Amino acid sequence: MMDAYGRAVEALRLPSVVAIARADSCAPSEFLALADRALRGGIGVLILREGAMLRAHFTQFARRVSDIAHRFGAKVLVEAGKAQAAH
Repeated sequence: MMDAYGRAVEALRLPSVVAIARADSCAPSEFLALADRALRGGIGVLILREGAMLRAHFTQFARRVSDIAHRFGAKVLVEAGKAQAAH
């Protein structure tokens, strides 16, 4: 059985392939298709930056990206700017 320290280290271990993307870099449907393709190709972590999306749209979009990522066992790190965090 793994102790608490071992579980923490395991949880922090990053895969060898990580992708960083701005949510507003293209149309949402195109982004989701690209994310799906990247995750099928072995991306283990996707860092999603909010760009200039409205908070409600970004939150919904991030959930959709997370749903796709989790199907492949990948993790999503959501990075919102100060404007997003303040709302």
